[in-house]
Amino acid sequence: MAQKTPKTQVSDPSSSHANDLHARKREKHEINAQKRTPHEEPSRVEGTLDLMSSLKTAFPGAIDPAMHNGAGHDDNEGSSVYIEPELLHPICTHLKNIVGLSHCAMLTAIENKDGLELIVILDSHAIANRMELRVRLPNNAAAVKSISDLWPGANWLEREAWEMFGIEFHGHPSLEHLLLAENFNSNPLRDSFIPPDHFTSPDPSTSPDSFSPLESFNSNPLPDTFTSLSSISPNGAKNRAKESAMAIDNQASRKATGTDKRKTQWQDLGPAGRCAGGPWDLQVMTEGDCITDARIEVGYLHTGMEWLAQKKNYTQLTPFTDRISPSSSMLWSHCYVLAVEKLLGAEVPSRAEHLRALASELQRIASHLGWLGSFVRDLGNVTVLMWSLREREFILDLLEALSGARFNNNFIRIGGVLKDMPSSLGEQIFKVTNRLENALDDFEKTLEGSSIFRSRTMDVGYLTGAQAMELGVSGSNLRASGIGMDIRSHAPYSIYEDLDFVCAIEREGDCFARYRVRMEEMRTSIYLIRQILDKLPDGDTWLKAPLRPETGSVYTTVEGARGECGIFLTSDGSEKPARLKVRSPSLSNLFAAPSILRGYRLEDVSAIVDSLDICISEVDR
Repeated sequence: MAQKTPKTQVSDPSSSHANDLHARKREKHEINAQKRTPHEEPSRVEGTLDLMSSLKTAFPGAIDPAMHNGAGHDDNEGSSVYIEPELLHPICTHLKNIVGLSHCAMLTAIENKDGLELIVILDSHAIANRMELRVRLPNNAAAVKSISDLWPGANWLEREAWEMFGIEFHGHPSLEHLLLAENFNSNPLRDSFIPPDHFTSPDPSTSPDSFSPLESFNSNPLPDTFTSLSSISPNGAKNRAKESAMAIDNQASRKATGTDKRKTQWQDLGPAGRCAGGPWDLQVMTEGDCITDARIEVGYLHTGMEWLAQKKNYTQLTPFTDRISPSSSMLWSHCYVLAVEKLLGAEVPSRAEHLRALASELQRIASHLGWLGSFVRDLGNVTVLMWSLREREFILDLLEALSGARFNNNFIRIGGVLKDMPSSLGEQIFKVTNRLENALDDFEKTLEGSSIFRSRTMDVGYLTGAQAMELGVSGSNLRASGIGMDIRSHAPYSIYEDLDFVCAIEREGDCFARYRVRMEEMRTSIYLIRQILDKLPDGDTWLKAPLRPETGSVYTTVEGARGECGIFLTSDGSEKPARLKVRSPSLSNLFAAPSILRGYRLEDVSAIVDSLDICISEVDR
């Protein structure tokens, strides 16, 4: 973790007492952390493994190299192969246990004239190495063995591929709908999918006097896909209601017979609850006030962006990617345009790349400040909430000066950026970042000097490094568990290879560690912004590029505010993408929440869930 300048000790007795309490608490916290099982950090391997040779040796005659643009990395960093369906699980086992690919980065599918292709992209937390596995599957009997036993984080990825493409995953623990209604029987991303009639309402302008929305709805009854309005419910809600009723009945029976006096029941904390922080459903099983199990359901905000992406050309998609996460617009735009430019083979002017990195780091700070305000609000600290929102407004001023918008910023474009930076903006950025540095010190002094904040975040929501890697956790949440993977340094993109910085790492793996990492990341972003401004070259900010890429696929990642932002993009040679798949860090981070919640108390739910920094629009897409 980057070293900080020691703070000047204040002479106020009350402040000194708070600092002493904080020092004692931190010392106790570090002792407790040392008693825990050490984090299983990935071993660092020098150089790049020859993945293709390893697979050919272990599976002779079964590996068919894919002749296309690969997995989105340079030739010495990525490999892509076609394999038979029955070899998917054995090869994944080999790549995880022998080669050391510890991260299931992406699992999706595409449909072409020959049938379906299941695509699994594996990565390593230790070195910049990536493998793309492609499995050809027939349209009418697409099935493979689940790899969720190797990477539990693949659970939701397989559920999404099942509901969107109809691919069966044998051995999956709970293959049910993730984003769609539980009785939605079609596969929306298949070419054979036809939207139900009621999705298209009649045009009122054709018969303004006779048009009635209610009559129109009654004249177009719901198709078989939606059997009845009363049956449309969150995924599995009915089954959970029955289970909850049975649990209560069993509890009453045990209590009446004197065999068990425990009180266990399911409790809803969403989607309207404060703990959820958005339209997703969180249910916890409690025994007293201790959480013994937790369930999460998403899909309330599903926008169908990946389906819409196949109807728009590459330029028209930039506003869609801006809205994957409104608080990370620049970061998602950066990821998308890098993918398109890699397909096109386009080189972006150096000044434009610097401005992209500048905008991305400003967006990261704005996102972290918004998270900090939400986090401390639910812990009862309104003062820091107001302070963080105040500082965030200054950052939004800078983003507005760059993009012309205060929200859903659209600045990064294919081939460069929208426009050049105003001449006076550099000086303004220096003033705002200097102010923010002082404000961060005030935030830390107020929060870390508060016994309430420390007691509600330290030793709460513990997540080991090994668990985080298997669950697919990335970003600040992963680095707070001792795994120092930051894509900006792990697999540099844009101009980050030329910038000097050290990613923030904490080892405790609790809510307090996740808070500390994000505070240090804001300081790191300030340091990067100053380097970018010092190195900002002259020149063009946009280069016209052809918008009809050759046939191929790429997978591009950037370090987002919440973790690994990924775009898998497939071109069939036309002006529209054949497939666009979004790898959401919030999806994987949210999947890890039940594992973290178990064993803690109801009062800890807000702190644990908020510390993960979930954006539900990233999850549902």
